[in-house]
Amino acid sequence: MADVIDLSGVEKAIASLDRSISVIDQRVDNVDKNVVVVSQQVQALEQELNNFIAEQKKTNNISLAEQRIVKINQNIEKKYGHYKEIRRSLRGIVEATDLNIIKKTSISTATDELFIKTPTYWLAPALVAISAWINDEEDLANRALKEAMHRNSKKTAILFALICRRANRLDASRRWVLQFLNTQSATEIDQESIVLIDAYANGLLGIDSKHQIGQKITVWMDQLSKQPGFEASVVARWKQALALLIPEKQYGYSQLAKYSNNANEILASLNQAYLHQEVMKYFKNIYETPNDASAVKKQLDNILMHLVTDYDQEEQGLQREKELNELIVKNNGDTVKANAEMSVKKHSYDQSKDFAQVLTDTAMEMDPEKRNIAIQKLAIALSKEWIQQAYNDLVATHRANVPNEISFTINSYHGKTADGANELELLADYKKHMQKECEDKVKVMQEKKYVGPIIAGIISVLLFAASPILGVIGLVVAGLWVFNVKSNNEKIRNSRTNLKKKYTGTINSGQEVIRALMAEVVDFRRELGAVDSQSENVNNFLDKLEPASYVSSLNNVREVKVGE
Repeated sequence: MADVIDLSGVEKAIASLDRSISVIDQRVDNVDKNVVVVSQQVQALEQELNNFIAEQKKTNNISLAEQRIVKINQNIEKKYGHYKEIRRSLRGIVEATDLNIIKKTSISTATDELFIKTPTYWLAPALVAISAWINDEEDLANRALKEAMHRNSKKTAILFALICRRANRLDASRRWVLQFLNTQSATEIDQESIVLIDAYANGLLGIDSKHQIGQKITVWMDQLSKQPGFEASVVARWKQALALLIPEKQYGYSQLAKYSNNANEILASLNQAYLHQEVMKYFKNIYETPNDASAVKKQLDNILMHLVTDYDQEEQGLQREKELNELIVKNNGDTVKANAEMSVKKHSYDQSKDFAQVLTDTAMEMDPEKRNIAIQKLAIALSKEWIQQAYNDLVATHRANVPNEISFTINSYHGKTADGANELELLADYKKHMQKECEDKVKVMQEKKYVGPIIAGIISVLLFAASPILGVIGLVVAGLWVFNVKSNNEKIRNSRTNLKKKYTGTINSGQEVIRALMAEVVDFRRELGAVDSQSENVNNFLDKLEPASYVSSLNNVREVKVGE
């Protein structure tokens, strides 16, 4: 009788191995899920880290800018502190003369000492001339005045024009103004010129019965228009200035922001469309604000104060660097925005600045302490053709940048739409795509065939005749093999079923996203169209502006005629 072989241990070992494999499969699935979770957490952490780095960089920029401002101020004080002393003295003399509370001899003593300390500064002889004028020393006043004109004829002329106006000597003031304007040209003009033009128009510097101011403006405009490339240059500057009015709004298009591949372009185009409202608001605010001669008078006094307190040409480099750092602090460390603002303002530092740039600077001045509504009205009216061309070019560029199609990605599906009208097509296409993806994954999950176990069984039967022990072992192995294949195939069928259920949920949720996304696309196109249609309001508003309406005298008699 053949020996009976106990295979129960082998069976138990194989069963244990099968259970271990099942446990390992389950753990692998859990690891896969954990990897996905960890990946998402890493992405979120990476975004938080990037945001932190960006904020820290801005904070560092602010700290560094503040340190630079302190050092620059120290450098200015060290190099040009004596200039400031003369400025303060002249301002004190002007204010003290208004109040008549200082001795004439005290003025003379102070000015003599300051002239000796600063022999090259233009304001020093001007200060001596004012002191001599106050003390009725005509010969000294003339000699000092001649020296001041020699050092800086433009600033001397405007200084005495404004001082004469304060003393109500309008004839003398008007002559000094004409002297100042004769130092100007269309391509090299000071910001103060337009203030003096507006002051003349309001009768604050006497009546210009010969229309010399209006003629000067006409000559300047004609000279500029004849220069090659001038119009393109001034339009480009206006485009740069108007672009600063583009708002940075936040919109409620959460689905577009999350799923659209060109979300940044989409939301940027909406902000650009809102430029129409911002430009209209800016201009209407200027023209709906009442102005009177007192505002111009105050501006003239401000020019006088700035003239005797502001920095001079030698200090320009340090002051430019200081203003850039101040803009960095103002923009919370955003150096890109600071440099953009500085780029628009940089023309205020130019030694040679054309009349068109003076108009641009005046029209776009937003600082409440520096802006003057009356002057801005005149500047915008004179510049309206350039503004319109720049505005329309800017609008055309913005409209060309509006994406014709909005692309999006949901799971592995990539779709696109123009206006949301193809929603049904996208829903069907998404479903078809995801079903195909599911089918492809199901096909990969093939069940194992029983060919191997069957062959093993046949071989075992054949071996049984030669060696019963080997035959029994072969049959046991074949049986266990069949069991293992059956078990694995059952798992594969379950995995297929679960995968199909998962994709059914993915299809349903994805289609809901598409519906929400298409609704936002419709809302976006509607909002974009509504705000973009307001561009004509700006053009219509500018069309109605006539420069002559903003250069008439207080008694409504038109004394300064522009373009007539």
